[in-house]
Amino acid sequence: MKFDPFVWEFNSWIVGTKAFLDAISHAASEAASIEAADKLQRRAESEGWEGDDFFVEYDILRENFEYWLPRLSAYAVIILLHSLVETQLHACARRLRRDRSLDLEMLRIFRGLAY
Repeated sequence: MKFDPFVWEFNSWIVGTKAFLDAISHAASEAASIEAADKLQRRAESEGWEGDDFFVEYDILRENFEYWLPRLSAYAVIILLHSLVETQLHACARRLRRDRSLDLEMLRIFRGLAY
């Protein structure tokens, strides 16, 4: 059996991405939202907030969990996956060039013609 560092690295990236997605899912879960709302209510009670102050803070908290957290999480995941694909494509191209002893002079010629 041959150990392939390229495959090992890619697998590590996938495992890390899955862990990141799991952490985001946990942070955005309903339980986390309820826990944050309970903390806010306890804080409001302990500091003697007026009702309006609590509801303003609660609306901000709800907006963060229902709107911003899912949106920013989606952007973060897209950027992470894009980086993963781009990095692995670059590594694959380098590996093919090395394994097949490819000369990139033709690419330089084509690039010169395209510009």
